[in-house]
Amino acid sequence: MLSSKRQKTWILKEVISLSILAIVGIFFIFFFRTAVVSGYSMSPTYVDGDFVVILRHLPIHNGDVVGVYSDKLKEDLCKRVIAQSGDTISGTVQGICVNGTVLEESYLGSHDFVYIFEEQVIPEGMCYVLGDNRDNSTDSREIGLLSEDDITGRVVLNCTKTFGLTYETFRIALFPLWAILLLSLGLTSNPKRSVKHIL
Repeated sequence: MLSSKRQKTWILKEVISLSILAIVGIFFIFFFRTAVVSGYSMSPTYVDGDFVVILRHLPIHNGDVVGVYSDKLKEDLCKRVIAQSGDTISGTVQGICVNGTVLEESYLGSHDFVYIFEEQVIPEGMCYVLGDNRDNSTDSREIGLLSEDDITGRVVLNCTKTFGLTYETFRIALFPLWAILLLSLGLTSNPKRSVKHIL
């Protein structure tokens, strides 16, 4: 039997540890989202199978790669924001022109895309998105403007390219990492509990 004092200490540590885990979990859920890129519409920047981290609640700027939901396609997309509310956009032989300036799209790699369309002003609350692989991308050219409210966040990290981490390896690694976190926070301080019970 644990003494009353030791038991109270252990309970306090449990409460503190679980509270920290809850805060970390809520923080991650509120600010971050993970996703796996499907297809090659964002090649060469992102390719099929890339495991990415999306940071939510950040201001979005032209040129940012975002996760955005398409109500027309009924699915989430990974696209680059080209123009937002109030911007003027057109397609010329020189390239995409936003607010009178031809974009320098170095992220397109060696691809040479020409897409000509008439000038338009982006309405309030909407955005114009394109895939980096312009020859193989379903984007605003086909599905029209997307609502800025449907942007889930900015893609800030390619875990596959940076760390060689895929979604499957992330899933495999996540469970023991949480176990290590639990151990480091003292959740096994009760002598009668073992690691296998926590797992």
